Amino acid sequence: MENWVLRSSVIIFLYLLIHFPSYNCLLCNPDDKSALLQFKNSFFFNHSLRFLYYDNPCSSYSSETESWKNITDCCRWDGITCDTKSGHVIGLHLYCSDLRGKLLGLNSSIFKLRHLQQLSLTSHDFFGSSIHSSIGNLVNLTHLTLSVFRISGDVPSTISHLSKLVYLNINTYSSLLFYPTSIRIDDYTWNRLIHNATNLREIYLEEVNMYSVGESSLSLLTNLSSSLFSLVLCDTQIQGKFPTDILRLPNLQEIDLSLNENLRGELPTSNWTIPLRVLSLFDTVFSGYLPNSIAYLKSLHTLDLSGCNFDGFLPPSLSNLTQLSLLDLSYNQLKGSIPQSLARCTTLEVLDLGNNNIEDLFPYSLQTLQNLQVLSLRSNKFHGIITSLDTKLPFPKLRIFDISYNYFTGNLPMSYVRNFQGMMNVNDNQTSLKYLDKKIFTVFTNIDLSSNMFEGDIPKAIGDLHYLQGLNLSHNKIIGIIPLSLGSLNNLYWLDLSWNQLTGEIPMSLGNLSNLELLDLSWNQLKGEIPMTLTNLESLCALNLSQNQFEGVIPEGRQFATFSDDSYAGNLMLCGIPLSNACNEDNKRLPNSTVGEEKSRFGWKPVVIGYVFGMICGIALAYDAFFIRKPQWLIRLVDIVLNVKLIKTNNRNPVTR
Repeated sequence: MENWVLRSSVIIFLYLLIHFPSYNCLLCNPDDKSALLQFKNSFFFNHSLRFLYYDNPCSSYSSETESWKNITDCCRWDGITCDTKSGHVIGLHLYCSDLRGKLLGLNSSIFKLRHLQQLSLTSHDFFGSSIHSSIGNLVNLTHLTLSVFRISGDVPSTISHLSKLVYLNINTYSSLLFYPTSIRIDDYTWNRLIHNATNLREIYLEEVNMYSVGESSLSLLTNLSSSLFSLVLCDTQIQGKFPTDILRLPNLQEIDLSLNENLRGELPTSNWTIPLRVLSLFDTVFSGYLPNSIAYLKSLHTLDLSGCNFDGFLPPSLSNLTQLSLLDLSYNQLKGSIPQSLARCTTLEVLDLGNNNIEDLFPYSLQTLQNLQVLSLRSNKFHGIITSLDTKLPFPKLRIFDISYNYFTGNLPMSYVRNFQGMMNVNDNQTSLKYLDKKIFTVFTNIDLSSNMFEGDIPKAIGDLHYLQGLNLSHNKIIGIIPLSLGSLNNLYWLDLSWNQLTGEIPMSLGNLSNLELLDLSWNQLKGEIPMTLTNLESLCALNLSQNQFEGVIPEGRQFATFSDDSYAGNLMLCGIPLSNACNEDNKRLPNSTVGEEKSRFGWKPVVIGYVFGMICGIALAYDAFFIRKPQWLIRLVDIVLNVKLIKTNNRNPVTR
C-alpha cells in the first residue's frame, strides 16, 4: 500500500512538472527585485512618445513595467529574464514602457544588477542625461542597446570594461527632436573599446558624434576580422578617408556609413568581403569608379551609393548581383549607358539612377523585371522615343515611374498607362499623347504630367477617381473647360492646371474639395466670377488665379484674407481685397479709388491676421507635404527603402544573435 501511494505521488509530481513547468520554487533574487522596483519608481511615464514614430508598434502595447508589482515574482515580469539556477536578473528589455526621467546618473539602481547580460532600453526620454561611468560595472554585459531620446554627454571610457560585448547599439534620435542633444564617443574611448571587446559582432552607432575618431582608430576594426559582421556608423560625423581594408573583412555582412558628408573613400578593386549583404554609403563623398570586382558580392541585396561622387560607367558586372533588391546610384556623376545585362537582376525592386549624366535610349530591356516597383531615370540625358517590348505587360509590378527632366520624345506607350498603379512622372520631356484619356488617370494616386505636350480635354470621368490625391497637368496644351466632376475628388489636396488653354468658368463644385491645399489655375483663359464656394476650402494654403480673365468681386472671409494680390494679378476686371481696385454696389471698379483709401479701408488688423495665418498655413502646407503626406512617389519609394531597412533593423534583435 505504501509503495502504491509513493508511486502515485511520483506520478502526480511528474505530471505537474511536465504540464506546469512554470510552477517551481525558484524566485528572483530579492536584491535584484528591490533594484528593479527602485528603477521603476525613479521614472514617470509619458505615452505621447509613442506618436513620434510613424506606425509605432508600441501604440498597441501596454507598458512592460505595468506588471512590475512587489507581490509578484520579478522573474515573471515583462521585460525581465532570470538565470534559471541562481534567480539573478540577467536580461532587462524595455521597449514600450515610455519611461521619462534621469536614467543613467550616479544613483541609478540599474547598476546594482551586476549579473546583467543583456540591457535593452528603446524609445525612452532621458532628459539629456549622460551615461554614467558606473556602466562599466556591468562586466557581464554581452548585449547593450540604448536607443533613446535626449541622451547626451560623452560615452564614458569605462564602457571599455565591457569586454564580453558582442552587440552594441546606441542611437539618440536627435534628428527627430526640436532641441536635439548629442552624445559623443572620443578617440581614446573608441580605441579602448575596440581593443578590449574583441568579440564584438555588431556595432550600431547612429547619430553618435564620432568627430574625433580618426582614420587610424577606425583601422582598429580590422582586429575584429573574425567576429565583426555588422558595422553601422550612420550620421556620426566621422571624416577623413575610410580605411578600404575594412571593406575586405571576411565575415562582414552589413556596412552602413551613410550621412557622413565629410567621409572620403573608394571601393576596393579586389578581395571584397564576400558575405556582404548591405552596403550603404549615401551622402558621403566616396568617389572613383564602380569596379568590376563588385560582381563578387553574390549575397548583396542592398546597394545604396546615392549622393556620392562616383563617376565613370555602370559596370556590366552589376548583372551578377542576382540577389539585389535595391540599387540606388542617384546623385553621382555616372555616364555612359545602362548595361542591358542588368535585366538579369530579377530580384530588383528599386532602381534609381536619377541625377547623373547617363546618356542612353530608354532601357526597354528592364521591362521584363517581374519584381521592379520603382524606376527613376530623372535628370539624365536619356533621349528618343519610349519604346516597349513586344509584351502585353511591361513592368508588371511598377508603382513609381519617373523619367522627368530628360529628352524623351514621341507618344507615351498606352501599355504603360494601362498597367501602372502608383506615381508616373514624365514632366519636362517632350512626350505626348494625342489626347488625354481616362485610362491615364485610372491607376494613379498622384499624377504629374507637367511640362509636356499633352493635348485634349480633361476627361469628365476623372471624377470617378476618388482615390486621387494630386493632379498636375501644368505647362501642356490642354483645352476645354474644367469638368464639374473634379469637385467629386474628396481626397485631392493638390490641383495644378496652370499654363494651359482652359476656357469657361471655375465650377462651383470645386468648393467641395475640403482637403485641397493648393489650387493653381493661372495662365489660362478662364473667365467669369470667382465662386464664393471656394471660401469653403478651409485647408487651402496656396491659391494662384493670375493671368486669366476673371471679373467681379474677390470673395472675402476665412483663408481668402491670407492671399496676396499676386494671386489675382493680370485679371483687370477683378476688384476687392487685396487689390487696390475697390468695388461699388454693382460690383464694378470705382474709377477714382486710390491705393491710400483702400489701405485705410483694409486696416492693419486683417493684414496682421492674414500674415500670421498665411505663415502658419504655409509652414503647415510644407510640413504636411514633405513630412506627412509627401509626394506619393517619395512616400512609396521611402516605404520600399524602409521595408528593406526594416528587415535590416529587425535583424538587429540581440536576443536572436
